[in-house]
Amino acid sequence: MSNPLPAKPEIITKTFFYQGNDNDWYWKTKALNNEIIADGSEGYRTLRDAMKGFFLTQGVVKEDFGEWPQNFGPLTKLPDNQFQINKFLVESN
Repeated sequence: MSNPLPAKPEIITKTFFYQGNDNDWYWKTKALNNEIIADGSEGYRTLRDAMKGFFLTQGVVKEDFGEWPQNFGPLTKLPDNQFQINKFLVESN
């Protein structure tokens, strides 16, 4: 059984999903100092595929998004058809 996140977990990265001028979906991950530390330079046809590509870089194989990885916050809609997922620090016992 996995441990739930603490009441106020510490965010360690923020990943943004956005559509390019070609209508493909892309993602980029920023550290807390706002520097880009990773990106999905490959364009994806759907947001879902972009999310799968991102999660693969995190070592998470997501065939079905029914069970969300423990150390990631929910997909949050931002203005201008952008989305964000926060990654949290999860302390191991």
